[in-house]
Amino acid sequence: MVATLGWNPSKVEFLDRNGKELAGAERRLETLSSLGESNLSSASPDAIRRVFEGCNDYFHRCPYRKWFDVLEKILRPLGASYYTGTACHLDLVQWATDPTWGKLRGDLKKNLVEADLSFL
Repeated sequence: MVATLGWNPSKVEFLDRNGKELAGAERRLETLSSLGESNLSSASPDAIRRVFEGCNDYFHRCPYRKWFDVLEKILRPLGASYYTGTACHLDLVQWATDPTWGKLRGDLKKNLVEADLSFL
């Protein structure tokens, strides 16, 4: 198994180009809205299961191919692939940001990483 590591997901994992939350077959990952929850800390076991299953099924549904297909070209010579389940992707921070990660203040980046260490 090979893993790639990123800072955080892109907002396009959750929103279309008009800023509307992805839904139905276009949805890549669960959101609080899609789960009908207000907070992951108090989410029902069923909601947590859906998040887990959604992450596991990500590359078989509607992955952000513009990003991951570039990385896939690096993985293939290693005998790994997101699409066969021999590679996975992890983000240090679970939250998409706007502005993008590179444009965030240093103290905000540090706070986001520290807050999600236990989640990762």
